[in-house]
Amino acid sequence: KLAKKKKLEPIGLTFHVGSQCLNKNNWVSALYVCDDIWNQAKSDGINFTFLSLGGGIPIQHLKKIPSMKGIGAAIGRVILRNFKSKTGNVRIAIEPGRAVVCDAGIMVATVIGKAKRENEEWVYIDTGVFNGFMETIADFKYKIKTDKKRRKNYVTIAGPSCDSIDVPFKDVFLPNVRLGEKIYILNAGAYTTVYASKFNGFNIPETYFI
Repeated sequence: KLAKKKKLEPIGLTFHVGSQCLNKNNWVSALYVCDDIWNQAKSDGINFTFLSLGGGIPIQHLKKIPSMKGIGAAIGRVILRNFKSKTGNVRIAIEPGRAVVCDAGIMVATVIGKAKRENEEWVYIDTGVFNGFMETIADFKYKIKTDKKRRKNYVTIAGPSCDSIDVPFKDVFLPNVRLGEKIYILNAGAYTTVYASKFNGFNIPETYFI
């Protein structure tokens, strides 16, 4: 109503269920909220024609995810029932984001240090929270591999900086790795280097297209 009062043209609504959303019903709940607002706007003489569903479509990491087909079916049912008849032409948009590019990238990190701290094995790599894995501070987990066929044990993987937050991965069941060897963090094509900084002077990893 304020937009209309300012002689602007409010055209619709948007929401965001959160990145890497694991529950397809979050879109459904948001759509019902939008439906209420849409109806209220119409009663105030504001006719919306655009609905943006934000992003949030997940990619497979370690936790079970809803399929894109399942998300689409849940969204589609509500839109067809509630929004198709709202006006003659409702435009619908969604931003696939992570689902498009995440599994296109693998982060290759080098082991730069090892230590034993209070009976825990620690592995230090040249990519950490600040220069590649910022999402791990929100308990975001990746599948981690190595090409070595050695005895496996649980390790804590820390980054290169001196900051206590720079511990992206804990309780990783990994073959024994040595200094200079590589570990591979899968599905790292989204929100890694673009989320990174040169904190403590460590460079952002280079990107190579193969």
